[in-house]
Amino acid sequence: MHLHDNHGEKDEHLPPYDGTINWQRRSSFLKTAPEANLPLVLELKEKTGPEAPTSAEQLAAARKSMDRFERAWTAAK
Repeated sequence: MHLHDNHGEKDEHLPPYDGTINWQRRSSFLKTAPEANLPLVLELKEKTGPEAPTSAEQLAAARKSMDRFERAWTAAK
């Protein structure tokens, strides 16, 4: 499962919770998958240019998103 977010207009590949996807609802849906150990891949778009965050900042944002996703997954029924 490739995880990323967007604002519903294009394939932005944002970290989960940086767009408009309802991750609590999505987590509940994903728990219905027939695969008990669903492989997850965080799929993010590369950010470049002078205003781009550093690699460390991008990793920190990814970690924060995945922590939130894990909490939603744990709470999902």
